[in-house]
Amino acid sequence: MTNTGLRPPGATPPTALIVDRDADTRRMYAAYLEFASWVAEEAADGGAALTMAFKRHHDAIVTASRLGYISGHDLCRMLKHDRATATTPIVFVTGEAFKSDVLRARQAGADVVLVKPCLPERLLLELNRQLAKETTISLPGRTSGRRLTMTWRSPVRCPACGRTLIHLRWVDADDDGLFDYYICRGGCGTLRYPRPCRDER
Repeated sequence: MTNTGLRPPGATPPTALIVDRDADTRRMYAAYLEFASWVAEEAADGGAALTMAFKRHHDAIVTASRLGYISGHDLCRMLKHDRATATTPIVFVTGEAFKSDVLRARQAGADVVLVKPCLPERLLLELNRQLAKETTISLPGRTSGRRLTMTWRSPVRCPACGRTLIHLRWVDADDDGLFDYYICRGGCGTLRYPRPCRDER
């Protein structure tokens, strides 16, 4: 999948799956995220959450620890061990505040552990941080020494499978042939677009 058009595919709102056995908690988080231009889905137990997570790709999953059918810890393990959901960030919201409890959640695969009471503002902040994660890498071979900015979860989605794309941008001093690259995490391929401004860094 290669595209050299000047405009990337349309950005869409990020999606979150909210998993909690308490309906009021789910609705509170979902309403706040929707107010912040997210799309929120809800699941009342671990079994339903697992089905929904495999059926539709979400940009993030928020889960409580105590759930019906499948616990929050087991849900994390299953999601992180499946190729389709392994890279989806999981925010674990728990009322168990001991260090051993936080460590257990992280060992299960949680990317972020928040302790109740957790205000929706805090949850939104952590979700946005997960979506905005960036790192700097060096590529081997002919591109050795050139630095790229990598955004693991861009707001752009793959036109083939709907997953959020990894965004790569050249940030070195070579002004010729600089491009934005959008790489599908599902293996569909790479979309390439010329950078709109040579002076942008």
